[in-house]
Amino acid sequence: MTDDEVEAVASAFFRAEYDDGLWEEASEQLKDVFRMEARLAIACLDKDYAGMESAYMAGTVLSHQETAFLH
Repeated sequence: MTDDEVEAVASAFFRAEYDDGLWEEASEQLKDVFRMEARLAIACLDKDYAGMESAYMAGTVLSHQETAFLH
């Protein structure tokens, strides 16, 4: 993950929580909290994506029709 990716996700999280707040005006301490949350979120997505990719390559991913049948 790049610093730019972390910054983009962190600022999006900030805007979601503080509707009228400006990321540029937030304290560094508050930005660091959102950056940590962003890193965790990106890491989780990377892990999930890697697991899905592995399952797909192994042929264990269900088709849309199979998934719909299960619900």
